[in-house]
Amino acid sequence: MIPLHLAAKRGRVGVIKELINARPDSVWDDDGSVLHLCVWYNNLEALKFILQSGRGDQELLLAKNKEGNTILHLAVMLKQIKNIKYLLLQPEIRTAIALNRLSFTTFELLEPSSRDFISLKIEEMLIEAGVIISEPQHAPSPNIASQEQQNQSNQEHPNERRKMWENLWYKYLQFQGNWIEETRVTLMLVATVIATMTFQSTISPPGGIWQESTHTGGLNCTTYGICEAGTAVLAYAWPHEFIKFMTYNTTSC
Repeated sequence: MIPLHLAAKRGRVGVIKELINARPDSVWDDDGSVLHLCVWYNNLEALKFILQSGRGDQELLLAKNKEGNTILHLAVMLKQIKNIKYLLLQPEIRTAIALNRLSFTTFELLEPSSRDFISLKIEEMLIEAGVIISEPQHAPSPNIASQEQQNQSNQEHPNERRKMWENLWYKYLQFQGNWIEETRVTLMLVATVIATMTFQSTISPPGGIWQESTHTGGLNCTTYGICEAGTAVLAYAWPHEFIKFMTYNTTSC
């Protein structure tokens, strides 16, 4: 791996600038271009710099790697929303509808992957950008075309409803993205309050503690022989209830 490709891999924009100025031809690689590395390692800033520096001509933007994928194909397969959004702003990318070696368009690369909300968002972005799917090689017969048109008409409304619900769920989950952090903070607060109350009840139990040892004090000091200083008064008055209290108090912590 040459220095420029290593810098692109790590997103070192300053190094990329110097290396491109020194060797402009180093943007090319046996497996595509340096832009493929920027996308593969998700370095958007490095990608922007190369394109804005005047090195991102049409040939470089539409270059394919060994698998026959352009940088937009690669960004779609890796589900990189920010990279896709930026690439779709490039005129050369928006008009690129060439198929890769597997005969998949950029739009169709989403099909083999799981249909999660990120995929739906990318699909929506590609539709809005005008990325189109290639037409079938052979025109269908009139009967088949008529049947397909009828099926499409029957499925139009359910598909619209499904799309609406998918968008609603996506927006809901997008706004709920910080719920884990909020829940963690709440749980930490509750745990702190419980621990504080438990500790306070232990060092200062109900009824207080004996300030000094006594043989003749109230309650059951005579029965036990001595009420020791620092012990709970409640333990002598209601010993069984005090044991229950301490058990529950300790368990709550």
